[in-house]
Amino acid sequence: MNNLFRIGDFTFEIDDVQSHVGFDHSGALAVTIVAKTQDLERAVKAGLLDDYEPTGEVRITFIALGVYQHNTLSGVLHFKEEKQEQPYLTFNRTGFPYSLQYSGEVVFKEGRVLLQGHLKQSWDGQPEFPVMIDKQIDTSHLHWEMYCF
Repeated sequence: MNNLFRIGDFTFEIDDVQSHVGFDHSGALAVTIVAKTQDLERAVKAGLLDDYEPTGEVRITFIALGVYQHNTLSGVLHFKEEKQEQPYLTFNRTGFPYSLQYSGEVVFKEGRVLLQGHLKQSWDGQPEFPVMIDKQIDTSHLHWEMYCF
């Protein structure tokens, strides 16, 4: 299956060189996905991309615990306005307006990470952009003894 990065009706190309998976200082899994759209002007006008020196590049980083089970990544995290029930699990993004926040799921399954949800402003809900990101992740280089179980 190919990687997919779509927000609203905007398609982004994932940068596999800048995207990565590793561990943060606490031993939690840290996933960063970097992607770029060629439809820069329209994305800025629609309110999806930050209008301060936009490049079309966006970066999403999130921290995950409890998703490594039976020698494989498996689990679901639920975010509401970029907050998660477990303390210290964060969801950060750059390239988007500050006012847009992610709510939805992050699913780890069969060597992939899937984000299904939406970006929207918390105070009035407009604009709202559906999010669908599906990316294969390679964890073969990770030393799981560093993971905080």
